[in-house]
Amino acid sequence: MSNVDVLVPVLCRPHRVLPLMRSFGSSGASGRLLFVANEGDEEELAIIDKVGAEVLIVPDTCLSWPQKINRSFVETEADWVLLGADDVHFHPGWWQATQGLRDSDKFGLIGTNDLGNPVVLRGEHATHPLISRRYALDYGTFDTPPGSGVVVHEGYRHWFVDNELVATAKLRGKWTPCLESVVEHLHPYWGKGEWDEVYELGERERLADQKLWSERSDALLWSFESAS
Repeated sequence: MSNVDVLVPVLCRPHRVLPLMRSFGSSGASGRLLFVANEGDEEELAIIDKVGAEVLIVPDTCLSWPQKINRSFVETEADWVLLGADDVHFHPGWWQATQGLRDSDKFGLIGTNDLGNPVVLRGEHATHPLISRRYALDYGTFDTPPGSGVVVHEGYRHWFVDNELVATAKLRGKWTPCLESVVEHLHPYWGKGEWDEVYELGERERLADQKLWSERSDALLWSFESAS
């Protein structure tokens, strides 16, 4: 079975490092976790170093989830990459459940099941999808040239990055959900986590991110309509 690279942008949550590693290690997936941490996040880096995890250290100016995803994607080698986070829990068999879809060679974006978001539970969205290397490199975002290696748009701070990614893959006919692949999101929205300063930071930018997605969703639809 092929391997997966899991990208894990982190910020000020050193307590999440070990639980994440343990759930991934016991899930039966073959591959690696790549933590993406800021150079000034000393407590996080200390824990990552202590447990011997792999880390990509980025400047403190590289702060947002999409920035860290793009920066770390170029450090991966696997055919499939999970766009992850530190507040998820890998259920046993999550990776194996996607094998048939991966082997079909039809899809570039496979939605995992976060067991929380109602749109995800309907099979219409994914907060932490699997993306194929070939899809990311051949297509990128809807307004970047093929081969650019830009996986997600960096104008977002945190919210609606996944909305654009999934909507674009759907229009390309490259999206499919896999509800049997459970990567549980331990978010306070679903009563599975505690609010902290990192969640608060994301909440403060939510309206700005929503406005950007509204603007870019119009441009996305126009780009596909004009090409048809």
